[in-house]
Amino acid sequence: MTTHGLGPYPLTANQEWEWDFDHSIGSAPYHRPVLLRLRGPLHPCALREAVAAAVRRHYSLRTRYPLVDGCRMQVVDPPGSRPLPLVDLTSLPVGEREESLLRIGRADAATPFDLAGGTTVRWALVRLAADHHALLVSPHHVAVDLWSMSVLAADVADHYRRAAAGEPLPLRPAPLQPTDWAQAEREHWTPERLDTALAPWRDALARLPALDLPADHPPAPGPLPECWLLSTHVETELSDAVRALSRRHGVTVFVTLLAAFHSMLARVCDVDRLVTYSLTARRHSRAMEDAVGLYSDYLRIFADLTGDPTFAQVLARTADRVLEGQDTERLPNERLLRGTDDGTRPHPLERVGFNMHNTPPVSFPVSDGTRAAAIDFDRHGEGPVTTYWRAHLFFDVFDFSSGPIALEVFTAKELYASTAPSEWARRYSAVLAEVVADDQAPLSRLPGR
Repeated sequence: MTTHGLGPYPLTANQEWEWDFDHSIGSAPYHRPVLLRLRGPLHPCALREAVAAAVRRHYSLRTRYPLVDGCRMQVVDPPGSRPLPLVDLTSLPVGEREESLLRIGRADAATPFDLAGGTTVRWALVRLAADHHALLVSPHHVAVDLWSMSVLAADVADHYRRAAAGEPLPLRPAPLQPTDWAQAEREHWTPERLDTALAPWRDALARLPALDLPADHPPAPGPLPECWLLSTHVETELSDAVRALSRRHGVTVFVTLLAAFHSMLARVCDVDRLVTYSLTARRHSRAMEDAVGLYSDYLRIFADLTGDPTFAQVLARTADRVLEGQDTERLPNERLLRGTDDGTRPHPLERVGFNMHNTPPVSFPVSDGTRAAAIDFDRHGEGPVTTYWRAHLFFDVFDFSSGPIALEVFTAKELYASTAPSEWARRYSAVLAEVVADDQAPLSRLPGR
C-alpha cells in the first residue's frame, strides 16, 4: 500500500447504483446514523484503538469514490490516523446534556457525505458522565449495508475487550473486500452472460399489467425523489396471530407478511399479477460472512393472484416465488435495472417494495458491566418525516419474534400527501386482521380501497 492509497478500482454494480442515487439527490442526506448509549465503565483509549483496528481491517471504512477520467472509481486510503473524536458534554449542566446529545445525532443525520473527497463512515464518542457515554457510527449506504453493521459492532466490541484488558489484538485473515468483489463481478458478468440472464426479466416485465396506485394528487415529479416516512406498528395481538398463522402453514413470517402486502395491492389496484422487491443480504459464502461493505442486493418477487385464490393459496404461491427469486438474485441490481430500463421513473422493478428485518438491532457487547441501547434521536415515531427513496410505495417491516411488528411506510411525495403512510398502514393491518381470522378467505373478500 502506498501513501496514495489503493486503487483506483472499478465500483461494484451496486456501489454504482448507490453512487448514482447519491448524485441524484445532490446534497440531501438520506443515511441513518446509529447512536448507542453506553452506561457503565468505559475506556475511551481502548475504544479508539478498537475503531482503528476495524478501519485497518475493512477497506470500505476508508474508501472514497471519486471520478477518475470521467469514471466512478473506488480509492482505498491508507489506515492512517483517524482517532475516534471525543465530544465532552460534562461541562454542561446535567439537565442540558441529553438534549445536546440528541442535537449531535440530528446534526449528523442532516450532514451529507462527500463521496469523492471525504470519509464515508463518521465516528464520534460523546461523554455525558464518567460512566455514561454514547457512540455515534454514521455510515453512508455505499460503504456499509445492514449486515455489515452487525459485523462491525462485533469486531469493534471484540477488539475493545482485548485492548481494555491489555491483550494483543488477534491476527485474523482479511475478509472479502469490495475491491475483490468488483473484480469478481466484472469477470463473471460478461456481455453475453448478462444478456442471457436479462432475457427472462424483459419478457416477464412486458407481460405484467399496469399497477395503478391510488394517488392523492396528479403526479408532479420534483427534482428529488422525496418520500414521506412514517414509523408505526401492528398491534401485538395481531402480530402474534401472524406468527401463529405462519407456523401453521410452515412458512416464514416474511412470506406471510409479503403475501398480505401483495393481497392488499391486488385489491387496492385491481390487478392479479404484480412485482415487488425486497432487500437480501446476499452473503452466499463463508468469505462474505464477516465482510463489511455494500454486498446486499434486491430480491424481485412476481406475485400470482389469478383465479381469486384463498389466502392459504396465496401463501403457498408466495413461498414458491420467494424460492424462485432467491435462485436468480445473484444478477446485480444495477445491471438488472439498466438492462430492463424502459425510461419510466421509478423503474418498474423499483416502484413498489416490501422489506423485512428479523435480526435484532445492532448491539455492542463491550463488557459485562457496560449496557448498550440505541437512541431514537430523530423521533420517527412522532409523525411523518421527509426522506429519499426511489419508490412510490415501500414497506420496511421489523419482526424480532415477539411484541408488535414494527412498520416503516414510505410514500412518494410525487403522488401522496403526508397522511398517505398512515392510510397504507391502516389498509395493511385490515388485510392482516382478515387473513388471520380466516385463511380460507378468497382474495375478493379482503378489504380494498
